[in-house]
Amino acid sequence: MLMEILSRLSVKDLLRFKRVSKGWNHLISDSTFVKLHLQRSSKSTHILLTFNDYFYTKRRDFAIVCPVQDLLDNPNSTLETFSHKYRPFDRNYSILGVCNGLVCLGDYNYEFKEYWVRFGNPATRIMSKDSPHVRPNPDHYNYPYMFMIGFGYDDWSDTYQVVFLENNRKNSQKLDVRVYCSGDKCWRKTFTCDAVPTLTGLGICVSGTLNWLVFPKSCSDVKQRGAVKMNELEIFSYDLKKETCSYLMAL
Repeated sequence: MLMEILSRLSVKDLLRFKRVSKGWNHLISDSTFVKLHLQRSSKSTHILLTFNDYFYTKRRDFAIVCPVQDLLDNPNSTLETFSHKYRPFDRNYSILGVCNGLVCLGDYNYEFKEYWVRFGNPATRIMSKDSPHVRPNPDHYNYPYMFMIGFGYDDWSDTYQVVFLENNRKNSQKLDVRVYCSGDKCWRKTFTCDAVPTLTGLGICVSGTLNWLVFPKSCSDVKQRGAVKMNELEIFSYDLKKETCSYLMAL
């Protein structure tokens, strides 16, 4: 009965109630309760507003979580208004994706050419530790066969995963697929696949797969890609459970 009642409360209230006792803290922190609360809170209409600003030579991404109803009630509000009302979530990392209320954030060290990610919960403001660093080599990127990255959830293994596809060999048209799961000590290379000319570097998570909009594999020439119609575009899809990739028609 206690779980049924608590699972219907807001995150803000749950954070307060975790201090009631060790028993309540254990219950609210339990993975089963977290999944139940996520299932019920999905009906709550909140939106993550993201925008960026530039500080000297480095871009900073901002994120603000606010109720959709607040946007409807205050259509003349500005980002500055919301940033005062709803405190921005992390200003130092680039936002790579959102899944089940968690945000994947990435950062890059230009001096050492290292890339890493971390996971954060805007509702609780809890942040994970940085992932192990991975070293892509931008000097080897063969545009547009560049690196692609996506953030998603695999319900079979109950893990949040970041998939990093990089063209890390000079003049190569192959992509090395690396995967980092929450809690891992390293990036795991799963396989190597044929590179595709991508339209976007960030993948979208749909039903256990990460998806990128790409040009047809037959378009190896820049002029050919310029003549591609919308109904000729394809989707490069990576299955988080099977660790396989496939191609789908975009339209």
